[in-house]
Amino acid sequence: MKYKNKVTYILGAGASANELPVVKHYAKRLSEFERKLHSEKPVSMIHRRNLDTYRGYIRKLLDRMSAKDMTVDTLAKEAYIKNDIELLNTIKKALVFFFSASQFVERKIDKRYSNFITHMIDERRQWPENVKILNWNYDFQFQIAANEYAGENWEIDHTPTSFSGLLPYYPCSGANQRPLEYEHSLIHLNGIAGFYYQGTTQKIRRYGSKDNVCSYDDLFKQMLHEPEHQEHLFTFAFETKGRSHSIIEKRIKYAKDMIFKTNYLVLIGYSFQDENYEVDSKLFDVMKNDNGLKKIIVQDLEDTTARLRDAFNIPSTINIIWQKNCEQFELVPERKHLGIPDLKIYTGKNVSKNQW
Repeated sequence: MKYKNKVTYILGAGASANELPVVKHYAKRLSEFERKLHSEKPVSMIHRRNLDTYRGYIRKLLDRMSAKDMTVDTLAKEAYIKNDIELLNTIKKALVFFFSASQFVERKIDKRYSNFITHMIDERRQWPENVKILNWNYDFQFQIAANEYAGENWEIDHTPTSFSGLLPYYPCSGANQRPLEYEHSLIHLNGIAGFYYQGTTQKIRRYGSKDNVCSYDDLFKQMLHEPEHQEHLFTFAFETKGRSHSIIEKRIKYAKDMIFKTNYLVLIGYSFQDENYEVDSKLFDVMKNDNGLKKIIVQDLEDTTARLRDAFNIPSTINIIWQKNCEQFELVPERKHLGIPDLKIYTGKNVSKNQW
């Protein structure tokens, strides 16, 4: 089906704020997580040492954040600029463990994703080809919700697969060459904390699924399976030199191709981190310069429309609207022209201001 318009969503931490922390709450949530692991010790004796190792990564991250008075992202960028590879890897290990445990073991899933997907797909469970998503988050909430409608092969096996579930995303699970450039509907700009490239099978895997990771023992079993052959797909968008250069370059190219000729832009819970400015500028230039962008909707508890217009030189001909209601993800009013089903909105859990 051909659509008259294209809509692009940009997701920030606020999009997962019902269950996962936003930037300003990372220290608090990581500290609570580490204390819980220490007090409950939710593993068998065989994995006690592994648990202590990852608690150590989290404590080191928290100590550095406190000493430097920096957010996680800023600390990671400083480590990258100073070529402090040990600290950068510690940050990534701590976040990979936190996000994998939170989503696979603790089952922290923001229900707004399922509601959003239900409104977007048709009765054949097909994602509209004109709806694209750029995701700045480290989590994989979208994939977990999408798996309810079209499952992926999340298991570690030796069967080649190119099936990417409900919608093709990058970096993707399964065979490394999939999906093809023209198929992308979702791109994680920082990669994904919990996904890795497995050298022995030449596939992209994740540390868990709802079927094979139900406990911390299960998670450690996955994380320690041939660790020498695991290369994390969690790469900050500002890592533009060295081995990461080609990875980031390809990721940004795919993103720019995917959002070309965007007509409607919806930003959900995105606070425009300084660390992301260079990439954001490239993306906004693509959408502004093709003369297709008509309207921008900013869904956030705070009105950031003026900041958005100033930061990226958005011309006055492009209307920017603030939507404060964050109970569910915004559905563009013009979605009938986008070919998206017009379903009744379900009102779910609200997001309190101290969460987002």
